[in-house]
Amino acid sequence: LFEAVQPAGGGLHIYGSECTTEDWINQTEKYISDKILASKDRMNELVSKQSTRVEELHELNPIMRSQLAVHHQLLSDVHSVLKSMAKCEMGDGSVSHYLEKHRQFSECCSSVPRRLATKDYHFKKCKWCINMKCVLNTHF
Repeated sequence: LFEAVQPAGGGLHIYGSECTTEDWINQTEKYISDKILASKDRMNELVSKQSTRVEELHELNPIMRSQLAVHHQLLSDVHSVLKSMAKCEMGDGSVSHYLEKHRQFSECCSSVPRRLATKDYHFKKCKWCINMKCVLNTHF
């Protein structure tokens, strides 16, 4: 900040020092005001983009719900086979581990459309689902 508002002639001017001039104060005030306005403009731009993205997510929500319904239907038969396999495993085997991770992932996937359907959707509320996806990718 000091470099940006130094008056011609250089030197560091601290408030209260004998070198501080009214011109320097005016330059500093203008510099800070310009930065505040630029920050507000950028924030408004980002809020607008976020609103657009949230609307896009709301529009995609019915598609996601129908795809999840198909996924659950297809996996219902496989799930019963996997449960039978898990019963035959000794201790906490890989099939049991997979079933647990898949259960968590399914709960997460089912909660996303519900959360998107709410008007007060917020990305941070679904952040744990993204973390769950990372966990699933490392284990499968």
